[in-house]
Amino acid sequence: MRRSGTIWLMAAAAISLLHADSHSETAPLPVKPTGTFTSLHYHQEAGDLLGTEVRIVRTARGYQAAVQISEGSPSSLYLADATIRENQISFTLEDAEPYSGGIFTGIISSTGLTGTLRFPSGGKDAIDLKRGKSYWD
Repeated sequence: MRRSGTIWLMAAAAISLLHADSHSETAPLPVKPTGTFTSLHYHQEAGDLLGTEVRIVRTARGYQAAVQISEGSPSSLYLADATIRENQISFTLEDAEPYSGGIFTGIISSTGLTGTLRFPSGGKDAIDLKRGKSYWD
């Protein structure tokens, strides 16, 4: 009787552990880092295109960001290698006059991309872009 009681106790403990493990909280999956993030919009009164658009893509070399900034008329498209760790992203705009040397650091979420673009001159711009279709789509 004692032996079957010990086996029953061990079985109950194992079931209890399995049940607790199946209900334990797991870390959420990271947010999908790729996609289009934009604030580009047309200002009817002024006839200007304003805002920023960033497209994050995965390449053989890692992640890259295609960036377009518009302060009245759209800039050229700037390409930057991006570093992504979990939901944090950073990239530097090289050869992107007048934004050359600008360093973006931010957070990617399921709804958008927020962060700061810091310039070598010491200036900075807050960036808040919604995830979705490109302005150009």
